[in-house]
Amino acid sequence: MTASSPGVVEGIGGLRVPLAEDAEVVDLVADLDLPVVVVARSGLGTLNHSALTVEALERRGCRVHGVVLNEYEGASLAERTNPEVLTEMTGVPVWTLPGLSLSDPTEAVSGVREHLPLDVFPTH
Repeated sequence: MTASSPGVVEGIGGLRVPLAEDAEVVDLVADLDLPVVVVARSGLGTLNHSALTVEALERRGCRVHGVVLNEYEGASLAERTNPEVLTEMTGVPVWTLPGLSLSDPTEAVSGVREHLPLDVFPTH
């Protein structure tokens, strides 16, 4: 991987997921000191969940680069308004990613490249 190639560290299910003894995912994220992209569901309930996640990360000194709303269809009023409202609530950019057909796991990379702008991935 070059300096311009984005890398990904998966948070395995959320910030409060236990890793070992007294350590949780949020501890690892804070220790790695990498910019964070929060991936959240796109529909009803995501405002509270996502805003609390961003707040918890920032409280730990983590650099939140933005939020990606996953499996976005824009089918409901909540889903259509969530990106703008969440940006206002958190002060970070919000991008949307439609549901991807992932019969082969390698399709995830090409699907993300196709649907998200490069600036979603922080460079440092």
